[in-house]
Amino acid sequence: MNLFQNQFEIHVVRNILKIFVSFQNKKPHILTSLKVTMFAWIPISGIAVTHLLIIFLVADSGCEKGYFGPGGFHKHGQYENCTGGATGFLDRAILGKHVYQHPTSSEVYNSQPFDPEGIIGCMNSILHTFIGVQAGTILLVHKDNKTRIGLWLVWSIFTFILGFSLCGFSKEEGLIPINKNLWSLSFVLVTSGTAFALLTLCYVLIDVKKWWQGGPFFYAGMNSILMYIGHQVTSGFFPFSWKINDYDTQTHFLLFLENVTSTVIWILIAYYLYKIKFFLTV
Repeated sequence: MNLFQNQFEIHVVRNILKIFVSFQNKKPHILTSLKVTMFAWIPISGIAVTHLLIIFLVADSGCEKGYFGPGGFHKHGQYENCTGGATGFLDRAILGKHVYQHPTSSEVYNSQPFDPEGIIGCMNSILHTFIGVQAGTILLVHKDNKTRIGLWLVWSIFTFILGFSLCGFSKEEGLIPINKNLWSLSFVLVTSGTAFALLTLCYVLIDVKKWWQGGPFFYAGMNSILMYIGHQVTSGFFPFSWKINDYDTQTHFLLFLENVTSTVIWILIAYYLYKIKFFLTV
């Protein structure tokens, strides 16, 4: 699935770049960026609709269709063997023992094995990625700042409203609750709306007003691969990680402090690597 996703994205980006070249010598219409990706939105929308059909039409024996919960103890054990709804059911049926055995939900709900990056969840990640392609297309096609900012804000508002409507303007309720592990449609849309808003804010501060140079996040972005690998390798080692052994004392505040500490350390490392001009690339 990831290979298919990458090949599809490369194909789309190449076509977008070709079309972009044709607009270099004339001012594009405000809807040009959408016209550029219009035909690509057809299969993308088809994948999203297929994902919804699977979620609401498929269910394991004894499970409710359209269930988005963790199973186990959730709702007093009413859906004990329904972890992840149709997503979990199909992934376990197809991948068998290769499904991730220790999801985060198992610690709280005693859930079944569940893979947050399984086959069904990857379908919505394609949509998630392509929304990012749409943001990049706006940047490539339109040259003036007002048009870029305006279109990004329109997309932000549109995805926010649609995403929050699906989840009933709540976190765990509505037709499609916000669920990162399931990569639910509401999660995709709400996070996309946030990303568009943050992109707009950073663009105004850094590129338009030039009030900020992007630091300290700029340094981490210059070595993102090394940051990712380093985080994985040092996970569980002090001072990057200092979880208290007693589970009852693992409050959200302590976990917050731990993650902030680790982030600050990696930002400092990234800054040092930037100063000595060391960059790990592929």
